[in-house]
Amino acid sequence: MALTKEELYERKREYKNKPENKLKRIEYDRKRMSDPEYKERMRLKRQTPEHKEKMKVLTKKYRQTEKYKEYKKQYRNSQKAKDARRNQLLLKNFNITLEKYNEMLLQQNSVCAICLKHDEKEVRSLAVDHCHKTGKIRGLLCRYCNQALGILDDDIERMKRAVEYLSK
Repeated sequence: MALTKEELYERKREYKNKPENKLKRIEYDRKRMSDPEYKERMRLKRQTPEHKEKMKVLTKKYRQTEKYKEYKKQYRNSQKAKDARRNQLLLKNFNITLEKYNEMLLQQNSVCAICLKHDEKEVRSLAVDHCHKTGKIRGLLCRYCNQALGILDDDIERMKRAVEYLSK
């Protein structure tokens, strides 16, 4: 008498879930993963187009599940994710880490270097001000002071004329 696919699957699952068989499987996996030849075969297999296509399909199916969507939503709202994104942007744009940014913030007592407005009064965090010619970081500014420097093209003569104009 031949078994159906469902019955075969059920028997296999029951076999795998027995504690003694689980331990055997773990031991077998440990032994297999310590074999360098096996690792190399698996690495080469993962590089085949068929395997990559199969993984795309499986990943797409998994990402459609409610469990994954809920996990992703929780992660996006976590402080860890926000810090990781901020660190990534700081590294990409200014070649500094979030730790270095926080150090600079402490050195400036969490205030804008120009207007001395406190960081907590701002909606956004202080912007990293840098020289566009050299790439050297000058300090942290509120967004308005940073925009003002940008509009004046970091030109000292223009800024002096603006100060003279305001002094009249």
